[in-house]
Amino acid sequence: MTPTRHSNMGLCDMIMLICGASVWFGQSKAAQPSSGVLLTADPPWSDVFPGDTVTLTCQVTESEGWVFIWTRYRQGRIELLSGSSGVGGSVYVLSSVTEEHSGRYQCEGKRGKERAFSSHNITVSDTRPPAVVVADPPDSVMFTGETVTLSCDIRKGSGWRYSWARNIQGRLKILSASSSETQQNYTLHSVTESDTGAYSCQGERGQNHKILSHSGSVQLKVSALPQAELTVQSGGAEVFPTERVTLRCEIQGSSTEWMYRWYRDGQELPVDKADSSSGNGDTYTILSADQSHTGLYTCRGELTERGVQSTISSAVKLNVTIYRGVENLVRICVGVAVLIVLSVIVNEAFWRRVSQIRRSCTDTGTESDRTKTT
Repeated sequence: MTPTRHSNMGLCDMIMLICGASVWFGQSKAAQPSSGVLLTADPPWSDVFPGDTVTLTCQVTESEGWVFIWTRYRQGRIELLSGSSGVGGSVYVLSSVTEEHSGRYQCEGKRGKERAFSSHNITVSDTRPPAVVVADPPDSVMFTGETVTLSCDIRKGSGWRYSWARNIQGRLKILSASSSETQQNYTLHSVTESDTGAYSCQGERGQNHKILSHSGSVQLKVSALPQAELTVQSGGAEVFPTERVTLRCEIQGSSTEWMYRWYRDGQELPVDKADSSSGNGDTYTILSADQSHTGLYTCRGELTERGVQSTISSAVKLNVTIYRGVENLVRICVGVAVLIVLSVIVNEAFWRRVSQIRRSCTDTGTESDRTKTT
């Protein structure tokens, strides 16, 4: 109903009404609402939205016989309203409200010389509010075992009752039997992959005339815990003392900011002076290896704030061998010994051959001398 000026009032009544309204609407600091009349609204809130219906009712706690006059104060002007209903005009209905219906509404009860009045502010917003679903934690990808809390946020109005639903492959499943103010949050405990889906909420308020917000939704994906992957970036599984070795831990296909923990033979490794690690711990560097670094290395990812840990990586074995110089010295010594033995063998054979040649020459000379003598 669009407010209109009242045209069927006597001049005296109009003057008295305007004077009374002027006192009520703030031109006299002494004016206070009368205790005998109460203006109620359904829905009871001052903020309403385009298309809503608001029913104003003027109730008098004393005896019958009252007649009610409705006025509205807006932008410095007082308007007399017509079209009221109920006993004595005690009910005034605003249908399909727009911003033009905003203002301060007053009902004045009259019975003879008695006067009683009450008022109610109405502000019509420009649009119906949307419901926004906020997830905590805010990541769209969750992992099995986590707890997720969804909140339905309607940033205009008050007194909302909330209801939840879930879209599973085009089929809508109602998650709450009825709407309630206590259902602004919806919590999923120890989620599994079957909890994947689009979750939506909607707000409503009022009793006789329900006001619905635009629904909001959030897509939730639940994945199994990923496995960390450990690789040797520099160096190798066989390491010599003083060598530098860099290990890298990674969660494949995840954009989530993981922090990483490192283990050797099942014991967590602190980062000390001999080791260095990147900001999120995804690399572990042994600056100068020694035999204490020998062992089975594993790693895992962790989302500290969410209390999530990936499954542990496959193990990589590092083996730090004896000092390389000693090994080379042994090799040299063995080589020299072999050369000495060979030289001895060769020398012995050489001198034996020389002796044979010498004896052969001697025998040949003696035989020649005998021939000449004969």
